[in-house]
Amino acid sequence: MEKRLNEYSIYALRAMARNIGVSSPTSKKKEHLIQEIMDIYLGKKQPVEAKTKQGRPPKSSGYDFSFNFDQPISPTLVLKQEVDTQFEYNDVINKAGAVELVNNNSGILWVQEGLKYTCYFIPSDALMVYNIKAGDRVVVHIDSFEEPRVKEILSINGVPAMKFDNNRRDYSDIEHSLPSVDLSFVGDTFTRLHIKKGENVYLYGSDNNANTTTIINMLNQCQAKRKIYVNVSLADKNKLYLNNLKDAEMFVANITDDLDHVRRIVALAIERAKRLLENGESVVVAIDDVLSLTGVDKEDLNLTKNIISLTKDGLDAGSITTLAIMPFDKNINQIEKLADKRFKISNNEVIFID
Repeated sequence: MEKRLNEYSIYALRAMARNIGVSSPTSKKKEHLIQEIMDIYLGKKQPVEAKTKQGRPPKSSGYDFSFNFDQPISPTLVLKQEVDTQFEYNDVINKAGAVELVNNNSGILWVQEGLKYTCYFIPSDALMVYNIKAGDRVVVHIDSFEEPRVKEILSINGVPAMKFDNNRRDYSDIEHSLPSVDLSFVGDTFTRLHIKKGENVYLYGSDNNANTTTIINMLNQCQAKRKIYVNVSLADKNKLYLNNLKDAEMFVANITDDLDHVRRIVALAIERAKRLLENGESVVVAIDDVLSLTGVDKEDLNLTKNIISLTKDGLDAGSITTLAIMPFDKNINQIEKLADKRFKISNNEVIFID
């Protein structure tokens, strides 16, 4: 632990020290900060509580996240969030969201506010302390006494921040094995499809409503612990279908929205799936209308290929399986050849195509 702490800057250590209860962290040298952090973490010393709950931390703190993005966030963007209920305080508001990294090594926390997003700035020090990656899901404190700001990072991917192991495996280091284990489905509708973990599965259909219903039903009946639903061509009339989606994170936008926002939502979904795989999870990514992703990047198919190439079966290291709806279209040749299996949606039946 001491070796890891020595790798952090003095500013990052001060931020960490303040959060766990080290008294007057700005007055201490680096070696003293490290020792007190370790003593509190190991239970050798009791943390010091602040005398008042109001007021801002010093400007040097990496956790003075008072900057709130004013850029418009499309109201059609929907990211299903679950705030960890194990952290409850009377004087703060808990917020949960997915992290997006930006060019200067800082980050943006995407938090759903109804059907609208609020984006909070995350300084680079805060990311460095816990080695947070794009797509990580974090729970934070927003101080409610004054202008809303992130006060503290509570948990990362469901693990308390101070217990989070930042030496996790990296997606790129996990080798893909030949798929061998079928995804498990509940009920008779999809049990005979024999879709294996780590496969790219394409479902063809000419009826958009039937396609959406089918992909959502497949997700609902799939017993994978983690599920991600991606749709960037969502029409207002189709929003009601999302009410039927259970236990899945949603990354949804309208293709008519600002294309930069659409790209960012898709990139966030990609990174989220990678982080779940690194955690050893079995992840199913369902893409409603894969051709709409091609429409976002009209110059090439990079965005589409990036999300399709996510599929990987790392055996004990986790897996990512892709289920993609592909409406009948004459311009699908470059995407179609990437499929491991193809199915046709007809009259609410899913039929395997030889």
